[in-house]
Amino acid sequence: MGITAVAVGGASGLFVSTMSNLLRHRPATRGFTLHASSLVVGLAFGVVYSNLADSIEERKNVLLEERKARNEAKQQ
Repeated sequence: MGITAVAVGGASGLFVSTMSNLLRHRPATRGFTLHASSLVVGLAFGVVYSNLADSIEERKNVLLEERKARNEAKQQ
């Protein structure tokens, strides 16, 4: 999950900067700073999303284990 989120974030950052250039009627590859900053922001969002998704998954697993333990205690 982690590397995929980071890769998608980086790709979306580059896509946004390319589309921004095209909408301004400039060559798609112009503006290295724009591409670099968009890539960094996209990668950062990917890392944050990955960490958030991992935290949610971990919390879900803990809650499921607690529910199983309560159900087993009720059955005894």
